[in-house]
Amino acid sequence: RPSVDHAPKIIGGDVALYENGAPLLVLTKVAIPTSFRQACIGVKATPKARTEGLITTSQAFGTLTRNALRAADFCSTSALSASHPKEHRELVSMGSTLAGVYREHASSIYEDHRIKADGIPRDFRLRDTPFTSGNLNKHASLSYHLDKGNALNVWSAMVVLRERVSGGYLVLPEFGVSLELVDGACLLFDGQSTWHGLTPVATQPGGYRFSVVYFSLRQAWNCLPFKDELARAKAKYTEKERALVGSNVSAARLCGGL
Repeated sequence: RPSVDHAPKIIGGDVALYENGAPLLVLTKVAIPTSFRQACIGVKATPKARTEGLITTSQAFGTLTRNALRAADFCSTSALSASHPKEHRELVSMGSTLAGVYREHASSIYEDHRIKADGIPRDFRLRDTPFTSGNLNKHASLSYHLDKGNALNVWSAMVVLRERVSGGYLVLPEFGVSLELVDGACLLFDGQSTWHGLTPVATQPGGYRFSVVYFSLRQAWNCLPFKDELARAKAKYTEKERALVGSNVSAARLCGGL
């Protein structure tokens, strides 16, 4: 379990870490619109397993990439955009704010990310940002992990909302620091290559802690423009239907020969 004992240097406020002149992370603060806070509180987060087996209480938004294992072999927008359109718009809008912070504080990494993201159809990006997707997380602790499935060598952006809670330090053992993430804290770093974990959160009545993370899914570069993606999905469905009919005919022939 993550602990500040693993990285006892606690830092907060406006901070930037560098290694050999290259930025490793940026921690700053952004204004939180009331509408965004209400959207986070209003969306129901559900327990689910992440790619690396971690259990989190979260809600995805933005783009979902192809996943044949869950019978969704097509790129799509998360169900939240239909079930909670107002809240989804608020989450996406904050992505534009964080992209601006990203561009301001890590311009070279942002520019590289933006150029790479031009290879993703606009249909599957969060407005004018290089991000494709996001997660609204509500959790008491998160073990050390890497953000598997994200694009390589670019950064993710995270904003934290908290009220009447304690704990919830983000521990970065490789850097030897624990980050104090206050309400409105904005963190930019490469979660794909940097180990990180969240210390337990103690919540008082009426309290909450949300982290909203924006990132680019590595598989989003395989997505086609929406119309082409839809045509591909229909073709795939037709193939499966034909295969199913063929297997039923074969089974009928086999049974008829018994």
